[in-house]
Amino acid sequence: MRDSADVVIVGAGIVGASIADNLTAQDCRSVVLLEREAHQGLGSTGKSMGGARAQFGTDVSIRMSRYSIPFYARFEAETGFPSEYRPHGYRFVASSATQMEYLRANVARHQALGLGEVRFVTREEIVAMVPLLRSDDVLGGIERCRSRRADEGVVRGHRGEDAVLVHQRDRLLG
Repeated sequence: MRDSADVVIVGAGIVGASIADNLTAQDCRSVVLLEREAHQGLGSTGKSMGGARAQFGTDVSIRMSRYSIPFYARFEAETGFPSEYRPHGYRFVASSATQMEYLRANVARHQALGLGEVRFVTREEIVAMVPLLRSDDVLGGIERCRSRRADEGVVRGHRGEDAVLVHQRDRLLG
């Protein structure tokens, strides 16, 4: 183990591993990832559903997604780790006029930022897509068919070959 590092990242899940990957890609060679679990991806990353989407309510989140989503399409070729990245749709359903208005505003924002695949879906379309959904209060929603899912290999491959992973079972104090 190293005695010092230029960058120490606490947490080796998808965010920490991605930061390490980007730093090492920019020639930062002294990066240490600290992880309290026995393996990467056992914290909040491992408990997430792993969705990669661009439908957010802020410009910066949409832009970050538009930057990162194409990376997952070429992830295995660049890292040698499988991501199990595969297309599926992403839907938001509104059950109040306030929620519908929020979705309308977001669709305008999404389209202005280049997410032309986002579209409104009617209550009837939602019921047809998800027949077991309790739909008595559903007004409509939005969907984007180009969202994706990525799995555990993403965490392993995102570390960057020059980053050192240290498993730290005890709480970090400092």
